[in-house]
Amino acid sequence: MKLRDSLTDVDVSLALCAQTAPEFYFPEGTAGSITRQSLNAKALCFECPIISSCFESAMETNWLEDWGIWGATTRHERADMRRKPFLLKEHRENIREALRAQQIEGEAA
Repeated sequence: MKLRDSLTDVDVSLALCAQTAPEFYFPEGTAGSITRQSLNAKALCFECPIISSCFESAMETNWLEDWGIWGATTRHERADMRRKPFLLKEHRENIREALRAQQIEGEAA
């Protein structure tokens, strides 16, 4: 099973990554370019309506597709969150804030 397949509770077609080239979420290159690519992908994740489900699935799945940006995190960040619950709590709060901002933007439109 792929991580994307584990997102059964949401409409994956709503995901911004479904509308973007997949390699955007799997940065390659030098350290500087990977960091820049990762930040760009994470920024898009924070605008995605299914970020919460994506992140929770990435945290639960923890296997081959642990690579790449999922739920606005890298595999190293997810590994740190598995070991340090306060980081996990902090990221979940960041996701909640992003979803609140999306809701406010939607209501203003």
